[in-house]
Amino acid sequence: RRFDLQATDGEHPCFEGFAHMLSNTDRCGGWVRQYPPVGESVIFRNTGVGGYKSFELKAVIGEHINVWLEEGSTALHEDVSIKAAKIYTNQYGLDELRPAEGSGSWMEHECKIMGSMPYMYTCSDRINILVQECGISNAWVMQSDYLRNYPGPATAESPTNHDIIFYMCQD
Repeated sequence: RRFDLQATDGEHPCFEGFAHMLSNTDRCGGWVRQYPPVGESVIFRNTGVGGYKSFELKAVIGEHINVWLEEGSTALHEDVSIKAAKIYTNQYGLDELRPAEGSGSWMEHECKIMGSMPYMYTCSDRINILVQECGISNAWVMQSDYLRNYPGPATAESPTNHDIIFYMCQD
């Protein structure tokens, strides 16, 4: 089924149509995922070693990327993950981080080319980076996170991992 969502002026290409979806459809039933302030913690499922762990929200980058660190992460993990998000969104405003004419960042460019994020399944306009213990050096996305209720969206009863999540290993 097509959603036929309309972009609102000023919306990030990764979330074009999000405001329209919330105000002109019943897709999320009036519910939007809420996040705590920076410095607070939430329980997420650690997909690297399994189990539920506490993750602290360390930063919100470019209005759309939450950087979460699992307990036990180091200052270096925090520094690297926040810098990576800032590079991806070009918070530094550097020409070298603009991949093509008309794109301000790699994040913007990817969404202009491949389309918006699957927010219609998460009722969220955020990408979450979870820096977690894995026991290996790797990173991944799990479609089963944001498609958990497919074809329906996330609800207030949905677990925290029912969102757009990029898992990044500490190792």
